[in-house]
Amino acid sequence: MKPMSNVDIFTITDELNNLLTGARVDKSFQPTKDIVVMRFHVAGTGRIDLVMECGKRIHTSKYPLENPINPPVFPMLLRKRIKGANVVSITQHNFDRIIEIKVKKDKYYTIVVELFDKGNIILLDEDNNIILPL
Repeated sequence: MKPMSNVDIFTITDELNNLLTGARVDKSFQPTKDIVVMRFHVAGTGRIDLVMECGKRIHTSKYPLENPINPPVFPMLLRKRIKGANVVSITQHNFDRIIEIKVKKDKYYTIVVELFDKGNIILLDEDNNIILPL
C-alpha cells in the first residue's frame, strides 16, 4: 500500500475535522497490533468509526472490524480516559504526516497519529506529556 502523502493527509484532515468536530468519543478497539479504531457518535449522522493504521492510513468506515475477545491495553486506556469526550479539532501538524486529534472530557487530551514509516499512535495529556504510545 502506498503511504499517504502530505497533501492526502491535508485533505483527509480537513474532511475529518468538518465531520467529527463536536462528535462524542464512544469506544476504542484494536483489531490488530497496528490498527486502532475509534468509534464516534455524530449528532444527526450516528455512528462513525475512524480507522487508524500506524504509518499507513486513516479513514472513516461504517463496517466494523473483528476485534479480539480481550482488548489490548491501548484501547482500554483510551476508553478509560476519553470515552464520552467531545472532539475539539483534528489538525495536521506543520503539513507533516502527523495528525492530531484533540478531545475534551474533564481535561484536554490529544491523540497523535503518525503516518510515516513505522509511525505510532500516541495519547498525550493536556501538557503534551505521553500517557501511552501504541
